[in-house]
Amino acid sequence: MKIESTKILFAVLNWGLGHATRSLPIIKKLLADDNEIIIASSGDALILLKLEFPDINFIELPDYNVNYSSKNIIFSAASQFLKVLNVIKKENTLTKEIVKKYRINQIISDNRYGIFHSEINSIIITHQLNILMPKGFEIFSPLAQRVNNKLLSNFNQIWIPDFQGENNLSGKLSSNKKIQCPIKYIGPQSRFNKKDVDLDCNFNDYKYEFLAIISGPEPSRAQLEELVINKFKVLDCKTAIVSGKMENQTISKISNIDIFNHLKYADLEKLIGESKIIICRSGYSSIMDLTTLQKKAILIPTSGQTEQEYLGRYHHGNGQFIVVKESNFRLGNLTDLSRKLGF
Repeated sequence: MKIESTKILFAVLNWGLGHATRSLPIIKKLLADDNEIIIASSGDALILLKLEFPDINFIELPDYNVNYSSKNIIFSAASQFLKVLNVIKKENTLTKEIVKKYRINQIISDNRYGIFHSEINSIIITHQLNILMPKGFEIFSPLAQRVNNKLLSNFNQIWIPDFQGENNLSGKLSSNKKIQCPIKYIGPQSRFNKKDVDLDCNFNDYKYEFLAIISGPEPSRAQLEELVINKFKVLDCKTAIVSGKMENQTISKISNIDIFNHLKYADLEKLIGESKIIICRSGYSSIMDLTTLQKKAILIPTSGQTEQEYLGRYHHGNGQFIVVKESNFRLGNLTDLSRKLGF
Protein backbone atom coordinates (compact mmCIF):
# COMPACT_ATOMS: atom_id res chain seq x y z
CA MET A 1 0.00 0.00 0.00
CA LYS A 2 3.05 2.26 -0.47
CA ILE A 3 2.29 5.47 -2.37
CA GLU A 4 5.00 7.06 -4.49
CA SER A 5 3.67 10.60 -4.10
CA THR A 6 4.36 13.24 -1.47
CA LYS A 7 1.20 15.34 -1.33
CA ILE A 8 -2.06 13.44 -0.99
CA LEU A 9 -5.64 14.64 -0.84
CA PHE A 10 -7.47 12.09 1.33
CA ALA A 11 -11.27 12.45 1.23
CA VAL A 12 -13.68 10.65 3.55
CA LEU A 13 -17.44 10.18 3.29
CA ASN A 14 -19.56 11.36 6.22
CA TRP A 15 -22.10 8.53 6.57
CA GLY A 16 -22.11 7.54 10.19
CA LEU A 17 -18.51 7.24 11.40
CA GLY A 18 -17.48 4.00 9.71
CA HIS A 19 -15.72 5.53 6.71
CA ALA A 20 -13.72 7.80 8.99
CA THR A 21 -12.71 5.05 11.41
CA ARG A 22 -11.60 2.65 8.70
CA SER A 23 -9.54 5.43 7.12
CA LEU A 24 -7.51 5.95 10.32
CA PRO A 25 -5.01 3.09 9.78
CA ILE A 26 -4.53 4.01 6.11
CA ILE A 27 -3.84 7.66 6.91
CA LYS A 28 -1.41 6.65 9.67
CA LYS A 29 0.47 4.38 7.25
CA LEU A 30 0.68 7.13 4.64
CA LEU A 31 2.02 9.56 7.23
CA ALA A 32 4.57 6.98 8.40
CA ASP A 33 5.77 6.77 4.79
CA ASP A 34 6.51 10.52 4.89
CA ASN A 35 3.62 11.62 2.70
CA GLU A 36 2.04 15.01 3.25
CA ILE A 37 -1.71 14.57 3.78
CA ILE A 38 -4.58 17.00 3.40
CA ILE A 39 -7.83 15.52 4.71
CA ALA A 40 -11.18 16.53 3.22
CA SER A 41 -14.50 15.53 4.77
CA SER A 42 -17.65 16.90 6.38
CA GLY A 43 -19.89 16.61 9.42
CA ASP A 44 -19.12 14.20 12.22
CA ALA A 45 -16.50 12.38 10.14
CA LEU A 46 -14.55 15.62 9.85
CA ILE A 47 -14.79 16.22 13.60
CA LEU A 48 -13.52 12.72 14.39
CA LEU A 49 -10.60 13.01 11.97
CA LYS A 50 -9.60 16.38 13.42
CA LEU A 51 -9.52 14.84 16.90
CA GLU A 52 -7.27 12.01 15.73
CA PHE A 53 -4.98 14.14 13.52
CA PRO A 54 -4.82 17.62 15.11
CA ASP A 55 -1.67 18.63 13.19
CA ILE A 56 -2.97 17.91 9.67
CA ASN A 57 -4.54 20.43 7.29
CA PHE A 58 -8.28 19.93 6.74
CA ILE A 59 -10.76 21.01 4.08
CA GLU A 60 -14.53 20.93 4.63
CA LEU A 61 -16.49 19.36 1.79
CA PRO A 62 -20.21 19.72 1.04
CA ASP A 63 -22.18 17.16 3.00
CA TYR A 64 -24.51 14.60 1.40
CA ASN A 65 -27.03 15.21 4.23
CA VAL A 66 -28.77 11.88 3.77
CA ASN A 67 -31.31 11.18 6.50
CA TYR A 68 -33.30 7.99 6.79
CA SER A 69 -37.01 8.52 7.30
CA SER A 70 -38.39 6.66 10.27
CA LYS A 71 -41.51 5.88 8.25
CA ASN A 72 -40.08 4.57 4.99
CA ILE A 73 -36.32 4.33 4.67
CA ILE A 74 -36.50 3.08 1.05
CA PHE A 75 -38.48 6.00 -0.34
CA SER A 76 -36.46 8.38 1.84
CA ALA A 77 -33.19 7.19 0.28
CA ALA A 78 -34.64 7.18 -3.25
CA SER A 79 -35.94 10.73 -2.91
CA GLN A 80 -32.46 11.95 -2.08
CA PHE A 81 -30.69 10.22 -4.97
CA LEU A 82 -30.59 13.30 -7.21
CA LYS A 83 -29.39 15.43 -4.29
CA VAL A 84 -26.45 13.05 -3.78
CA LEU A 85 -25.55 13.19 -7.47
CA ASN A 86 -25.61 16.99 -7.27
CA VAL A 87 -23.19 16.93 -4.31
CA ILE A 88 -20.89 14.57 -6.23
CA LYS A 89 -20.79 17.11 -9.07
CA LYS A 90 -20.06 19.96 -6.64
CA GLU A 91 -17.27 18.10 -4.87
CA ASN A 92 -15.60 17.29 -8.18
CA THR A 93 -15.57 20.98 -9.07
CA LEU A 94 -14.09 21.68 -5.64
CA THR A 95 -11.49 18.93 -6.17
CA LYS A 96 -10.11 20.73 -9.23
CA GLU A 97 -9.71 23.90 -7.16
CA ILE A 98 -8.01 22.02 -4.30
CA VAL A 99 -5.60 20.23 -6.63
CA LYS A 100 -4.54 23.52 -8.22
CA LYS A 101 -4.27 25.45 -4.95
CA TYR A 102 -2.35 22.82 -2.96
CA ARG A 103 -0.48 21.17 -5.89
CA ILE A 104 -1.89 17.75 -5.06
CA ASN A 105 -0.28 14.84 -6.91
CA GLN A 106 -2.29 11.92 -5.46
CA ILE A 107 -5.95 11.48 -4.52
CA ILE A 108 -7.42 8.81 -2.25
CA SER A 109 -11.17 8.92 -1.66
CA ASP A 110 -13.13 6.76 0.77
CA ASN A 111 -16.50 6.45 -0.97
CA ARG A 112 -16.67 10.08 -2.11
CA TYR A 113 -17.35 9.55 -5.80
CA GLY A 114 -16.70 13.15 -6.85
CA ILE A 115 -13.18 13.36 -5.41
CA PHE A 116 -11.12 12.48 -8.48
CA HIS A 117 -9.09 14.33 -11.08
CA SER A 118 -8.57 13.33 -14.71
CA GLU A 119 -4.90 14.34 -14.65
CA ILE A 120 -3.94 12.86 -11.26
CA ASN A 121 -3.80 9.27 -10.05
CA SER A 122 -7.11 8.86 -8.19
CA ILE A 123 -7.92 5.90 -5.94
CA ILE A 124 -11.29 5.11 -4.40
CA ILE A 125 -11.65 2.97 -1.27
CA THR A 126 -14.89 1.00 -1.33
CA HIS A 127 -16.30 -2.48 -0.79
CA GLN A 128 -19.53 -1.55 -2.60
CA LEU A 129 -18.90 -2.86 -6.10
CA ASN A 130 -22.19 -4.75 -6.19
CA ILE A 131 -25.26 -2.67 -5.38
CA LEU A 132 -28.05 -4.61 -3.65
CA MET A 133 -31.55 -3.21 -4.00
CA PRO A 134 -34.28 -3.62 -1.36
CA LYS A 135 -36.87 -6.32 -1.75
CA GLY A 136 -39.49 -5.21 -4.24
CA PHE A 137 -37.07 -2.82 -5.95
CA GLU A 138 -34.92 -5.43 -7.71
CA ILE A 139 -36.19 -4.16 -11.07
CA PHE A 140 -33.95 -1.11 -10.56
CA SER A 141 -30.81 -3.19 -9.92
CA PRO A 142 -29.40 -2.91 -13.50
CA LEU A 143 -29.81 0.88 -13.45
CA ALA A 144 -28.23 1.22 -10.00
CA GLN A 145 -25.34 -0.98 -11.07
CA ARG A 146 -24.73 1.00 -14.25
CA VAL A 147 -24.65 4.27 -12.28
CA ASN A 148 -22.24 2.77 -9.74
CA ASN A 149 -19.97 1.35 -12.46
CA LYS A 150 -19.90 4.72 -14.23
CA LEU A 151 -18.95 6.55 -11.03
CA LEU A 152 -16.18 4.02 -10.28
CA SER A 153 -14.81 4.31 -13.83
CA ASN A 154 -13.62 7.84 -13.03
CA PHE A 155 -10.89 6.41 -10.80
CA ASN A 156 -7.54 4.83 -11.71
CA GLN A 157 -7.76 2.11 -9.08
CA ILE A 158 -10.16 0.65 -6.52
CA TRP A 159 -8.90 -0.36 -3.09
CA ILE A 160 -11.18 -2.93 -1.44
CA PRO A 161 -10.78 -3.11 2.36
CA ASP A 162 -11.23 -6.88 2.51
CA PHE A 163 -9.62 -10.22 1.78
CA GLN A 164 -9.91 -11.67 -1.69
CA GLY A 165 -11.78 -14.94 -2.04
CA GLU A 166 -14.71 -16.83 -0.58
CA ASN A 167 -13.94 -16.28 3.10
CA ASN A 168 -14.08 -12.52 2.87
CA LEU A 169 -15.99 -10.14 5.15
CA SER A 170 -18.04 -8.26 2.56
CA GLY A 171 -19.53 -11.30 0.78
CA LYS A 172 -20.91 -10.54 -2.65
CA LEU A 173 -20.88 -6.77 -2.05
CA SER A 174 -17.29 -6.59 -3.35
CA SER A 175 -17.89 -8.90 -6.32
CA ASN A 176 -18.49 -7.31 -9.72
CA LYS A 177 -16.89 -8.81 -12.81
CA LYS A 178 -18.01 -5.90 -15.01
CA ILE A 179 -15.78 -3.39 -13.24
CA GLN A 180 -13.07 -2.27 -15.68
CA CYS A 181 -11.03 -0.29 -13.17
CA PRO A 182 -8.01 -2.14 -11.65
CA ILE A 183 -8.79 -3.59 -8.22
CA LYS A 184 -6.47 -4.07 -5.24
CA TYR A 185 -7.48 -5.92 -2.07
CA ILE A 186 -5.82 -4.13 0.84
CA GLY A 187 -7.29 -6.32 3.60
CA PRO A 188 -9.83 -5.34 6.29
CA GLN A 189 -9.05 -1.93 7.78
CA SER A 190 -9.67 -1.45 11.50
CA ARG A 191 -8.72 1.34 13.87
CA PHE A 192 -7.94 -1.37 16.44
CA ASN A 193 -5.17 -3.92 16.91
CA LYS A 194 -6.02 -7.16 18.67
CA LYS A 195 -2.82 -7.11 20.71
CA ASP A 196 -3.80 -3.71 22.15
CA VAL A 197 -7.00 -4.98 23.77
CA ASP A 198 -7.16 -7.44 26.64
CA LEU A 199 -9.61 -10.05 25.41
CA ASP A 200 -8.49 -12.76 27.84
CA CYS A 201 -10.43 -11.54 30.87
CA ASN A 202 -12.29 -14.04 32.98
CA PHE A 203 -15.99 -13.56 32.27
CA ASN A 204 -16.47 -12.40 35.87
CA ASP A 205 -13.78 -9.72 35.50
CA TYR A 206 -15.50 -7.61 32.85
CA LYS A 207 -16.47 -4.12 34.00
CA TYR A 208 -19.52 -4.05 31.74
CA GLU A 209 -21.84 -6.88 30.79
CA PHE A 210 -22.99 -5.06 27.63
CA LEU A 211 -21.50 -2.23 25.60
CA ALA A 212 -23.63 -0.65 22.88
CA ILE A 213 -21.76 1.30 20.20
CA ILE A 214 -24.33 3.47 18.43
CA SER A 215 -23.65 4.89 14.97
CA GLY A 216 -25.22 5.77 11.65
CA PRO A 217 -27.28 8.63 10.21
CA GLU A 218 -30.26 10.15 11.97
CA PRO A 219 -32.93 9.41 12.94
CA SER A 220 -31.98 5.72 13.06
CA ARG A 221 -29.03 6.45 15.40
CA ALA A 222 -31.24 8.17 17.97
CA GLN A 223 -33.91 5.48 17.72
CA LEU A 224 -31.44 2.71 18.49
CA GLU A 225 -29.93 4.69 21.37
CA GLU A 226 -33.37 5.13 22.98
CA LEU A 227 -34.16 1.44 22.49
CA VAL A 228 -30.87 0.31 24.05
CA ILE A 229 -31.28 2.62 27.06
CA ASN A 230 -34.71 1.16 27.75
CA LYS A 231 -33.35 -2.40 27.47
CA PHE A 232 -30.33 -1.71 29.68
CA LYS A 233 -32.26 0.06 32.48
CA VAL A 234 -34.08 -3.13 33.49
CA LEU A 235 -30.90 -5.23 33.73
CA ASP A 236 -29.22 -6.11 37.01
CA CYS A 237 -25.68 -5.42 35.73
CA LYS A 238 -23.39 -2.60 34.63
CA THR A 239 -23.72 -1.48 31.03
CA ALA A 240 -22.28 1.24 28.81
CA ILE A 241 -23.23 3.13 25.66
CA VAL A 242 -21.08 5.08 23.22
CA SER A 243 -23.75 7.20 21.59
CA GLY A 244 -21.80 8.34 18.52
CA LYS A 245 -22.52 12.04 19.04
CA MET A 246 -19.51 14.17 18.20
CA GLU A 247 -20.44 17.39 20.03
CA ASN A 248 -18.10 16.64 22.94
CA GLN A 249 -16.68 13.80 25.01
CA THR A 250 -18.95 14.16 28.02
CA ILE A 251 -19.87 11.25 30.27
CA SER A 252 -23.29 10.85 31.89
CA LYS A 253 -25.06 8.16 33.86
CA ILE A 254 -28.60 6.78 33.78
CA SER A 255 -29.31 4.12 36.39
CA ASN A 256 -26.88 1.28 35.62
CA ILE A 257 -25.69 2.81 32.33
CA ASP A 258 -22.52 4.81 31.73
CA ILE A 259 -23.04 6.91 28.59
CA PHE A 260 -20.15 8.34 26.58
CA ASN A 261 -20.97 10.75 23.76
CA HIS A 262 -17.77 9.94 21.90
CA LEU A 263 -14.39 8.37 22.66
CA LYS A 264 -11.08 8.62 20.87
CA TYR A 265 -10.15 5.27 19.46
CA ALA A 266 -7.57 4.44 22.19
CA ASP A 267 -10.20 5.00 24.90
CA LEU A 268 -12.79 3.03 22.93
CA GLU A 269 -10.28 0.19 22.60
CA LYS A 270 -9.96 0.07 26.37
CA LEU A 271 -13.74 0.18 26.86
CA ILE A 272 -14.28 -2.70 24.43
CA GLY A 273 -11.71 -4.75 26.32
CA GLU A 274 -13.62 -4.09 29.55
CA SER A 275 -16.95 -5.23 28.06
CA LYS A 276 -18.28 -8.76 27.72
CA ILE A 277 -20.71 -8.39 24.78
CA ILE A 278 -20.92 -5.66 22.15
CA ILE A 279 -24.19 -4.44 20.62
CA CYS A 280 -24.01 -2.40 17.40
CA ARG A 281 -25.27 -1.99 13.84
CA SER A 282 -24.12 -4.46 11.21
CA GLY A 283 -22.21 -1.83 9.26
CA TYR A 284 -19.15 -3.03 7.38
CA SER A 285 -16.65 -0.98 9.42
CA SER A 286 -18.11 -2.37 12.66
CA ILE A 287 -17.73 -5.91 11.33
CA MET A 288 -14.08 -5.22 10.40
CA ASP A 289 -13.40 -3.85 13.90
CA LEU A 290 -15.09 -6.74 15.69
CA THR A 291 -13.41 -9.33 13.49
CA THR A 292 -10.01 -7.78 14.16
CA LEU A 293 -10.67 -7.94 17.90
CA GLN A 294 -12.39 -11.34 17.68
CA LYS A 295 -15.09 -9.87 19.89
CA LYS A 296 -18.54 -11.43 20.11
CA ALA A 297 -21.46 -9.16 19.31
CA ILE A 298 -25.18 -8.76 18.79
CA LEU A 299 -25.70 -7.02 15.46
CA ILE A 300 -28.84 -5.00 14.71
CA PRO A 301 -29.15 -4.00 11.02
CA THR A 302 -30.71 -0.64 10.24
CA SER A 303 -34.17 -1.49 8.94
CA GLY A 304 -34.36 -0.94 5.18
CA GLN A 305 -30.60 -0.42 4.75
CA THR A 306 -30.00 -3.26 2.31
CA GLU A 307 -26.25 -3.55 2.83
CA GLN A 308 -26.54 -3.94 6.60
CA GLU A 309 -29.36 -6.45 6.24
CA TYR A 310 -27.28 -8.48 3.79
CA LEU A 311 -24.15 -8.36 5.98
CA GLY A 312 -26.28 -9.45 8.92
CA ARG A 313 -27.49 -12.53 7.04
CA TYR A 314 -24.00 -13.23 5.72
CA HIS A 315 -22.38 -13.25 9.19
CA HIS A 316 -25.26 -14.58 11.30
CA GLY A 317 -24.53 -17.75 13.23
CA ASN A 318 -20.79 -17.82 12.52
CA GLY A 319 -19.99 -18.27 16.21
CA GLN A 320 -18.93 -14.64 16.66
CA PHE A 321 -22.11 -12.77 15.77
CA ILE A 322 -25.82 -13.19 16.14
CA VAL A 323 -28.06 -10.86 14.19
CA VAL A 324 -31.51 -9.67 15.26
CA LYS A 325 -33.97 -7.32 13.61
CA GLU A 326 -34.59 -4.12 15.53
CA SER A 327 -38.23 -5.12 16.12
CA ASN A 328 -37.14 -8.47 17.56
CA PHE A 329 -34.46 -6.83 19.70
CA ARG A 330 -37.14 -4.57 21.15
CA LEU A 331 -39.16 -7.58 22.26
CA GLY A 332 -36.30 -9.97 22.97
CA ASN A 333 -34.41 -10.88 26.13
CA LEU A 334 -30.72 -9.89 26.31
CA THR A 335 -29.91 -12.83 28.55
CA ASP A 336 -31.30 -15.25 25.94
CA LEU A 337 -29.29 -13.53 23.22
CA SER A 338 -26.15 -13.83 25.37
CA ARG A 339 -26.67 -17.58 25.68
CA LYS A 340 -26.77 -17.86 21.89
CA LEU A 341 -23.29 -16.34 21.84
CA GLY A 342 -22.07 -18.98 24.27
CA PHE A 343 -22.23 -16.96 27.51
